[in-house]
Amino acid sequence: MSFWDYFRRSLCHARYCLVYLDVKRDESALFIRRFLRHQEFDTQAERMGAVVRISYTGLSVWRLHAQEETHFTWA
Repeated sequence: MSFWDYFRRSLCHARYCLVYLDVKRDESALFIRRFLRHQEFDTQAERMGAVVRISYTGLSVWRLHAQEETHFTWA
């Protein structure tokens, strides 16, 4: 399966946040912590309604009702 199967705007829902980790398996915990500490996603309310792709370069995000994907870099 590729990330395109999960990183779609149509999967946005107000009751959950879907996160796709595009990193090595043994680095998953590190990137999950970085995601949860990121200023755009550090509360549950900020995460809800988003489909997020986490990668080494940053975050790609679809939000509920958004017309365009947004990107954030790691601080």
